[in-house]
Amino acid sequence: MRTSPAVRSEESEYVVVINHERQYSIWPQTDHNPPAEWCTIGESRTRHESSRAPL
Repeated sequence: MRTSPAVRSEESEYVVVINHERQYSIWPQTDHNPPAEWCTIGESRTRHESSRAPL
């Protein structure tokens, strides 16, 4: 049986991350650090704010 992913609200927190190839992504904020090849940039924000954050 397949379960559906967790639904996130508009106010859910996200972080902007970057890898060694300078590829950016927006990941949901968790208590875990990103994998070793990714670094967090800045503070957690809503998805809307993260997608428009100056880098």
